[in-house]
Amino acid sequence: MQKIYFVLIDKENAESSEKARKIAYHELVDNGFVYTDAFFTGGRCDRFNIGGGWSGFFTTIMTGKDMSKRKAKSFLGCDDDAQILTKSLLRKLKAWDKNNDIQWMKPVCYFDSDNYLERELSEMTEEHLGRWIVLVGCHL
Repeated sequence: MQKIYFVLIDKENAESSEKARKIAYHELVDNGFVYTDAFFTGGRCDRFNIGGGWSGFFTTIMTGKDMSKRKAKSFLGCDDDAQILTKSLLRKLKAWDKNNDIQWMKPVCYFDSDNYLERELSEMTEEHLGRWIVLVGCHL
């Protein structure tokens, strides 16, 4: 199963989608997002990719165009797997989250890489507008 996850990156730290996706990848690795081989370990998943099986999700919810069959070209996903968070995107993400009834996906969370906080998507507010939001597919 591949769960969806998000990472927020300040726009000043990344001038492009590619840079935001690279920063998100390294932030997750550096902060123990993946389980390790030690006896007692934390982590959220055993592996992840930027976009992953969810690659194209932002395009799907914003345009209605089904991107579910697309495969990311690399572990860093595709250009549209990182977007600048707008009011419209935030509204659509929260509506999707509210209407998502797949229990093993709950809660959908995000990592605020600049403030080192993890929160549920339902808690994301307009104060986050203008930042990069990077899509992550994590294998459970």
